[in-house]
Amino acid sequence: MSQDGSWGVPAGLPTPSGPYSLASATSDGLIHTAGLVALDAAGAVVGEDDAAAQTREIFAQARTILRAADASLAEVVFAHVFLSDMRHYEVINAAYREAFAETGRPLPPRYCIRADLVKDALLVEIAFVARKGG
Repeated sequence: MSQDGSWGVPAGLPTPSGPYSLASATSDGLIHTAGLVALDAAGAVVGEDDAAAQTREIFAQARTILRAADASLAEVVFAHVFLSDMRHYEVINAAYREAFAETGRPLPPRYCIRADLVKDALLVEIAFVARKGG
């Protein structure tokens, strides 16, 4: 992790396409991820036309990022969810529930907004906030 609390790209994750870090941490243990999308390390879309597969890929990325910060999904306190089309809402909800089920904790609060995403093939984007020891 760098001096400003952001860190480099963990192995296997896509490099940000803009001027931002994939995550940062505050001195009190609050971790913020960027909006994560289903891109592989080479920048190719994972799960094209499959909202559930894209959601699972996003959670895999979140696990990697949180692990780099010595945290886990169990410590997520809020999620920001963006969908390209609300017709994917139920499918994404199922994959979202499945990912958080492994924590054994209540689902964190979130919002879900329909939005244009950076690539037409991307169906979902999720940003996470976690608190170490939370």
